Amino acid sequence: MGRNLVRLGAAGEPALTVVCFPWAGAGAVPFRAWSRKAPDGLALEVVRLGGREDRMRELPPEELDLLVGELAAELDTGRRYAFFGHCFGALLALEVAHRLRQNGGEGPESLLVVGEPPGHGDHGPPVTDVRAEMRRSGVMPEEVLDDPALFSLLEPAIAADLRLAHVAARLPERDPLSVPLAAFFATADPVLDRAAAEAWSKVTSGPARVRSVEGERLLPGYSWEPLASSVFDAARADGTSSGVLKG
Repeated sequence: MGRNLVRLGAAGEPALTVVCFPWAGAGAVPFRAWSRKAPDGLALEVVRLGGREDRMRELPPEELDLLVGELAAELDTGRRYAFFGHCFGALLALEVAHRLRQNGGEGPESLLVVGEPPGHGDHGPPVTDVRAEMRRSGVMPEEVLDDPALFSLLEPAIAADLRLAHVAARLPERDPLSVPLAAFFATADPVLDRAAAEAWSKVTSGPARVRSVEGERLLPGYSWEPLASSVFDAARADGTSSGVLKG
């Protein structure tokens, strides 16, 4: 593993690895529950950046281009993998896939995403109230948001990721990727709806599908484990989709 990647679950060389790019401020911990449900032959690796979990003493990345280049270098190994990105992680996964293509690497076999694609909706100005944004998105428990001491430890990494997401969401359009894509949404999500999932079809010329997951949010404590099952199915291309957008 490179310094930004954590392997969860199966040892040895799996048939396929799902590389998970978490949402702003998150690391590998939320995906430990997924690793216990991964089917045979499939392994998980999670991107864990500086400023969180056991890298808490490190500074979080501040330059998107440098981070994308570093991740692409760690992932360009000739093995089989799919990318799963969640919110900020989806934007980062897309950028790494583009960089791998630019560098002549193999890149992911598929791109699996939750969240809004670049250029979709009104992204507005950069986030200045990190706590309010976390409360709006629902990605952090209320008890953490209401604990000043605990939140102050987590805020620097979250704020840095949100700044990177702001940059990534506004990058100029490029030629689309050619990989299969699946975008997921929760049926009762108050923030991210089907339209956001459908908008991801523009980033690839390959087959693009939207998949619904029953529940309020695709986060730990909500429909996290059902999302895992749907992601694993999509990564292995043996699940059923709720709608084919193209391809």
